[in-house]
Amino acid sequence: MTERSRFLLSLAAAVAVAMASVACKDKEPDVEQIMQARQDAHEELADEYIEITNDFADLLEASVQGIAEAEAAKAEVKAISARFEALGERMERLGDPQGDAKARFEKKLAEVGVELGRRTSEAVAAVRSNPEVAAILREPMAEFGERMDALEVFERWTQGDQGSE
Repeated sequence: MTERSRFLLSLAAAVAVAMASVACKDKEPDVEQIMQARQDAHEELADEYIEITNDFADLLEASVQGIAEAEAAKAEVKAISARFEALGERMERLGDPQGDAKARFEKKLAEVGVELGRRTSEAVAAVRSNPEVAAILREPMAEFGERMDALEVFERWTQGDQGSE
């Protein structure tokens, strides 16, 4: 490569960097829009958390109807575990809610959390009270518990300031 070619290549690279710099300056991110999008995303993930928890309670309530329902529930427990794990990964990527987003999440969870907790607890108790159903669901429920224990993000999002950043 000749000296002239190197000079022209360097000049072209410098012009490209300068143009890219100017283009980036024209597109300054709107911080308010970014923050609103994060808050909306936190709220959407909170809604999904509530939806999956409701689905889990529905599944447990249905599983105590009989042996066939309990057998069908085995695969569904694993599917719900996978949904919770996928949600947990997205929650981790987004980061813990802060400020207004955290307050809205806590309020939303408080509004439905008591009922969700009651339904889930009653359904688990009903499963345990039926020895045949309990035997069928013992392994998938133990696996579900292990998988949920590994998702620390749920504890951070649902326990207020305990364990948050």
